[in-house]
Amino acid sequence: MRTTSLTVDPRFRPKRRTWPLICAYTIECGGSTKSTSATSMAVTAALRGHPGVLFDLDSNMSSTTVLGYDETALKDKPTAVDLLYDRATLDEVALPARYRTGDGYDDEDIVHIPNLRVVPSSPAMAGADTAIARDPDRNDWFVEILRSYEGDDTVFYLDFPASYGMMPYSVLRMMDEDDSVIPSVPLPCIRYSADAKKLYEDECPPPILLRNSVPSVDYRKVMTHLGFVNLV
Repeated sequence: MRTTSLTVDPRFRPKRRTWPLICAYTIECGGSTKSTSATSMAVTAALRGHPGVLFDLDSNMSSTTVLGYDETALKDKPTAVDLLYDRATLDEVALPARYRTGDGYDDEDIVHIPNLRVVPSSPAMAGADTAIARDPDRNDWFVEILRSYEGDDTVFYLDFPASYGMMPYSVLRMMDEDDSVIPSVPLPCIRYSADAKKLYEDECPPPILLRNSVPSVDYRKVMTHLGFVNLV
């Protein structure tokens, strides 16, 4: 069990709530840089010393893949769908974010990203809306996660599918004016950059793979503007 740190900046616990700020990346459009923005901003903040958890709630698993896990690596491990069905806790599902430097899964092929965990998705998340429709109690799955949270993370980053269905609603309804809905970072140089395309080709976040690329520089500026200053 992760215990709450007494040094958590109160900006990240508005209204004395026990859970972190929420950044939700949602828009009913595919290819709009939701996953690129979510992973890049989460990694940038983590490298600056701000711990966080990225929830990949999209069945295409883009953020999961970028942060180091494919279906082979996730074999026999719980995923976001297990949170939805209350079959596992957040700490049981969340994995250390990482990136691969080799072709295998051994320690020499993996480098971990400090201060960041990922809740991996799975193809089964495609049925999340149906699951909630069949069992209305599942509409509170994210409520239960927040109310039982006892950790010291700064932000929960939520990467949604390109839809506004029942699953996104079950999460978004817990947000207030202190949280942020980010359709995508509106920077054309990110969406159309060949550098950003390497996110998927090399399965590594741009802030690590291409530190001095235009997208990485722009994401650092965005995070600085949002108050995620360098703590390390």
